[in-house]
Amino acid sequence: MVITVEDVRWCAGAYGEYPLVEGTQDDGLGWAFHAFRDVAQSELAAADPQIGDKISISFGGIATGKNYYRYRIRKVGGTPKRIDWSKVGGAAGAPAEPEVAIDTAELPAPASSIAERAEDFGAEPPF
Repeated sequence: MVITVEDVRWCAGAYGEYPLVEGTQDDGLGWAFHAFRDVAQSELAAADPQIGDKISISFGGIATGKNYYRYRIRKVGGTPKRIDWSKVGGAAGAPAEPEVAIDTAELPAPASSIAERAEDFGAEPPF
């Protein structure tokens, strides 16, 4: 569903407070989304909707083999969110420092060709 956010308030739930997002579709139909599950709350926090923003809310059911419910909440239109890439691998443009020192003296020499590397495995490669 896609709604224009009209109000967000906090409700008391069995496991603490949670956000209740109220909004209206373009056709005037009103909705109230009770985001009491952790994934829904995380998605709302990441989308950071404000009053008047349009958001899409999708429910994907229970994740296969997992114990949580899948939600996807995104802003629709508006100014794109800037991604802070400095949180990944250090400062932007700077090479990341290895976490563990590697002794390259013990590594085998690289194969000079694909055919030479294939010979290392014989007729049965491990993949």
